[in-house]
Amino acid sequence: MSLIYHPTHPDIVFQAFDDEFVVLDLHSGNYFGLNRLASAAWSALISGSSPAQLVDAGMAAQRVQSFIDQLTQFELLVAQPGDGVAVKPDLAQTLSSVDEDPLVERFDDLSDLIQADPIHEVSEELGWPNAPVNG
Repeated sequence: MSLIYHPTHPDIVFQAFDDEFVVLDLHSGNYFGLNRLASAAWSALISGSSPAQLVDAGMAAQRVQSFIDQLTQFELLVAQPGDGVAVKPDLAQTLSSVDEDPLVERFDDLSDLIQADPIHEVSEELGWPNAPVNG
C-alpha cells in the first residue's frame, strides 16, 4: 500500500480555464495558479494516482516530491494510505513530456472577498460584503 492524496477539506475547489489551472481555498481565501506540469500532476493525484505512479508515468521523482511538498505546505492536499490508480494516458503524456518544474503560485489579494459570506454578510443600507450591524 502507498500514499494517495486528496484535497484537505471540501472547500478546496479547482478549475481549468483554457491554458490556466486554478485551485481555490474557500476557507483561507487564497487561490493558486498552476503551470502545465503542476496541473497534470494535480489532476493525477486527485484522481487517485500515487506519487510513485506519477514517477512511473515519466515525471522526475524530485519534481514529484517538490510538488507534493508545496501542496502540503499550502494545506491543499493531505495524504492517506491507499492503493493508487494508474495515471490517465493524457496526463501521463504531459508528465513525461513537459520539461519544467511544477510551479504553484499563491495569491491572497482577493482573500477578503473570497472569505466573505455573500448570503449572511449583507447590510441592506451598505450592500455586500458589509455585515449587518447587530444591536
